[in-house]
This record gives sequence, structure tokens and C-alpha cells, in this order.
Amino acid sequence: MVSPRTITEEKLKLLIEAGCVELNMGIQSNEDVNRNIYERYQTDEGILRIVKYINKYSDKIHAFYDFIINNPAETEKDIIKTIRLIQKFPLPFDEVSHHLVIGKGTVLFKKFLKNGIILNDHKKIYESDYHDFDRFLEQYSRKKNFFLNIIMEWTAGLHDERRIGRLPRYTQDLLEYEPFKRVMKSDRELKDFIRKAQMPKLTIDFLLDNRRFFQHNRDIVIKIHKSLPRIRYSNQQDHIF
Repeated sequence: MVSPRTITEEKLKLLIEAGCVELNMGIQSNEDVNRNIYERYQTDEGILRIVKYINKYSDKIHAFYDFIINNPAETEKDIIKTIRLIQKFPLPFDEVSHHLVIGKGTVLFKKFLKNGIILNDHKKIYESDYHDFDRFLEQYSRKKNFFLNIIMEWTAGLHDERRIGRLPRYTQDLLEYEPFKRVMKSDRELKDFIRKAQMPKLTIDFLLDNRRFFQHNRDIVIKIHKSLPRIRYSNQQDHIF
């Protein structure tokens, strides 16, 4: 477990010499959200610099990068900026997503409460296990940035030349990807939309470019989500492809 504000290449070399094979670093979000909401003073440029020198040793150590999703204070622009930051990371690495859980009495909790962000009917969400995304899927689906947050959740897992977490890297593979095929068999609208979509393209770009379609068809998104395999990380024995 390392911090982007304190890890250095010298420390990384010492960790590898000591036998470290996995590294977990909490990035959380892009520089604007980190500074204005989490009071974490790190720049995107600095993160990319750190990620690149970690990647220099990818034959010896594997990186896991943590991000926070479902933050109601984030804007659409914020989430897209974070997704674009992740796209710049050299392969391979694991993206780990945790939905925001705010402890009572914390500075962040008081700040959100003052601004009317925490709602009483969503109280259980903020007290839940931060990995338990599926439990609150229906409630999340009613939020304005639902689809952008679900992209972050879908891309959790191993990123390599063939995949982006639980998604194939290229959109042409969506047609043969079993979870999408399963939903397309029962949903003509998704089938027609996928067939008309421009290909080939990176899956992330496709999802972002067409986010209005998915945001307005949340029932389709939920069907796809429920059809996807559970998240697999590179330190687990089996992978989704």
C-alpha cells in the first residue's frame, strides 16, 4: 500500500529487492476532485509520472490503482476527466473501484451535509460496504451520473491489450461478447443500436460518445450489468476472457 505523494522510484526499487510483487496505490479521482473534495493535493501530471515509472518494473511488480465512484458531488466533467486519466496509464495494471462511503463525523460528511448532498433515504448507501455496488444498483440508477459511474465499475479489474476490466478493449468485440449477446437477444433496441454504431473503436470511447443513449435506457444498462461476470483481478486464478 503506497501513497502517490510519497512513493519514489528509489523506494520502489527497495520494495522489489525485498520481494514485493504487488503494489496498491490510492489515486481516487482526477486532480480537481482530489483537491476540492478529498483535500488530496496531487496533480494528474504527477500521477502519470509515477504510474509510468511503476510500469518500468511491470515484469517484477504488478500495480493496482484505487478509485472512488458514486461521489454525488462529482460532475459529469469530473468523471470523464478521471476516465481519460486512466486511459493514459501504460499497460498492464488493475483498476480497483470503491463506491464512496462517508463516515459520520468526518470533515467530508459535515461538508456534504451542509451542502445538502447526503439524503436521508440514501443513508444506508453511505454506511455500506464500499465494494457492495450491486446491492444499491437500482438506487444508483436514478442518479444523474449513473452511467458514467457504472463505466468506472465495469472497467474495474485487469487492463491489458485485450480487455478493460470486465469489458473487451474494442467495440467490435461487443457483438461477440457473451453478456452483450445475451441482452441483445431479448432487447431489440440494444441490438439495433450496437449494429448501427461506428466500429472499430475503443470500447470506452464508444460508451462515452453514446452515453446519452445508455443514460436514457437505464433498464438496458442494468440488464447488461447483471449479465456481466464478477470483477476479476490479476492476482486471482481465473480471468473473464
